[in-house]
Amino acid sequence: MKLWFKRIYDEHARTFLVAVCVFCLAVSAAAGGYLGYRLLRVRQVTNIFNVEQKETLEYRVHIRKNPYIDQPYLGMGENYLYSYTDYIELRSSYSFSASELINTRYEYQASATIVSRYNRAVGGSNNPEVMSKTYILEQVAEEINSDHFRLDRTYDIFLEPYKRELEDFAATVDTNLIGEVRLDIKVTLKNLENEDDTIAKGVTIPLSSEFYTIETHGDAEKTQEHKVLEKPLSIWAILLLSFLILVGVAGILACLKKLLDRRSAYRREIGGYLKSYDDVIVNTSTPIDFKAYRIVLVESFKELLNMSNKANSPIMYWENSQGAHFYIVNDESLLVLYTVKNPH
Repeated sequence: MKLWFKRIYDEHARTFLVAVCVFCLAVSAAAGGYLGYRLLRVRQVTNIFNVEQKETLEYRVHIRKNPYIDQPYLGMGENYLYSYTDYIELRSSYSFSASELINTRYEYQASATIVSRYNRAVGGSNNPEVMSKTYILEQVAEEINSDHFRLDRTYDIFLEPYKRELEDFAATVDTNLIGEVRLDIKVTLKNLENEDDTIAKGVTIPLSSEFYTIETHGDAEKTQEHKVLEKPLSIWAILLLSFLILVGVAGILACLKKLLDRRSAYRREIGGYLKSYDDVIVNTSTPIDFKAYRIVLVESFKELLNMSNKANSPIMYWENSQGAHFYIVNDESLLVLYTVKNPH
């Protein structure tokens, strides 16, 4: 099996080596070209889409039974009495719409924060904060794959617990304090091409006076442009492509070296015969018509040399593109031939 493979290889070695060299060149060029293309396109914009978010907060102030106000609740934007307030119904309506289908994760959080301030400046919101404590009312997180989404929530906010906590804190410090509770809704769209998109809205309710109004703060709606960037190759992809480039270059060099070695071996073999047996070898420049002779092939130059000595005949030498031909003409029709094939 090995001899058969060696014979086939010797006959087609040049074709095989050239094919391997071309294959290695193709692998190296493809890997190098793709690696260069991806490295040059890092952080290039491939797409742009818009995401519009809306957050609507509405509230009703539900009234305790009393002889003066004969209705179950008051609407938004009115003046309220703390002693008549039963609870505040807060309604949150969040929605987003995108200009194309997106795969994202939304994180929704509703929180209540008690804030205590020094009562020493005009306008309570400008006074320095003394204490701030946050309670999480609800947290929701979910993966979505859509171009639109809506989330509705309702919270019943009773003010007494927050007011008592504020009064308990004020009792521990001998300072004139005022306070409020902030109710905040925050929604964040995560992993939008590595850009988080957040909208926040809330209301502020004073807790230090009998009469109060409710103020809103934050964004009612928000539109943000997102750019889709070419993702960089992972370190493993870069290592694999670099490995393919190196393997391709190494294969090309190995094939070229093998081709040069074969060519050099061919020249060394011929040169050795011509130098060692110059006295019996005759160089000819006239092509010989092998078809005019009955040809006997010998396996080695030594066998041809033995026949030359026995017949006392010179060894003729002629070279063409196929190889170097050493031969003896015994008579007009018989030609003994040994050929060293040219590997090109």
